[in-house]
Amino acid sequence: MPCPYVYINTNFYQMNIRFLGQGFADISDESMGKIIIDSLGDKAFNQFTAIVAFASESGVRSVIEYIKNAKKHFTQIEFYIGVDYQGTSYEALNLLLKPELDCYIYHTVSHIIFHPKIYIFEGEEQGRIIIGSSNLTDKGLSKNVEASLVVDFKMNDEQGIKLLKQIKEYYRLLFDKTLPNIEKLTEKLIKQLFDAGIIVKEKDRREAGQISSKPTRNQALLSEIEKMFPPVKIPKNTPKSPKRKKSHVRNWQSTDPEKPNYRHPDIGSTAKDLQTKLKDKNGKVVSNGDVVEWIASKGDLAGQTLIGVVTNLTYNSGGKRYKDKHPRYHVFANVVLKDKDKDGKDTVVGKQVKIERVTKHNASGALAKQTRKSQKEFAARKAMQKASSK
Repeated sequence: MPCPYVYINTNFYQMNIRFLGQGFADISDESMGKIIIDSLGDKAFNQFTAIVAFASESGVRSVIEYIKNAKKHFTQIEFYIGVDYQGTSYEALNLLLKPELDCYIYHTVSHIIFHPKIYIFEGEEQGRIIIGSSNLTDKGLSKNVEASLVVDFKMNDEQGIKLLKQIKEYYRLLFDKTLPNIEKLTEKLIKQLFDAGIIVKEKDRREAGQISSKPTRNQALLSEIEKMFPPVKIPKNTPKSPKRKKSHVRNWQSTDPEKPNYRHPDIGSTAKDLQTKLKDKNGKVVSNGDVVEWIASKGDLAGQTLIGVVTNLTYNSGGKRYKDKHPRYHVFANVVLKDKDKDGKDTVVGKQVKIERVTKHNASGALAKQTRKSQKEFAARKAMQKASSK
């Protein structure tokens, strides 16, 4: 059977996307610095745009001569650089100033920082976009373990042009210089940023041992910097962290018995108030050692009628209080529950649970008898352990 003709849109294959890994010498011999240098020397490109968070002297110095040579056939070379957290140095900005490049500084006095790393090369017929983690620093360009995607495309490729337009549209206020947070790099601006402590000399940074997350700044000069680089508001569509589910104890604050977070209104600031909460219908209050009956309202035993020996009336030592300033008291009881042993035979297990509301004091019956017996055995074991430890 003859093979049918298949039409292939060759335009689809004009885009090439590849991964650029860096930092593992035995895996890749490429680096971000090398691909930038090669692209600057490629006559197929005539425009270069770099958008980076940080720049260092060694990073700029490693590419500056190639940038100077590229000016012979490049019609546009632009840099957009951040200066947050003293990540960009005084020396790096001075190096970028000397070749008379179009360099712009982005900064905001708010806690939001400028953090993209995008390198764009454009030509008449060919384009290249590199998006990744490498800053314009020596480590970012050649030494750090970094990751980037390199997108090569023909200038008539629909997907390539679409990607380029998306980037330019998103950063349009940056590129058309209307964003209030960008300033043209000048000697005056470098001095202002340095005097205000926004940028530092690399010698001072090395002596400090690391880039400071809380840089020391000249407060007297910050007001002038704030006018140049106003705060940026957080976008309204920023995802918020989910609220943590509060525990039932923390929510147990309502005095409405119909609500799930009901708290008995008699709870006050003394143990007597707590005992009032645990009165049965005959008015008897609970105390340690009482065998009581109650209906569990929470947990895996909710709804079950329990019989147990009151073992503890305690005040929450953590100092936590309810919204109405009442302290939190806890009443615990050792309760005997019916269960099955590993052989499937009926047995009883001991468990300590919190009492919500006592329904009956001096509980009777087989289970109550077993509870009293278990409590006595437990007390005897504790006494023996205490005696043997002395």
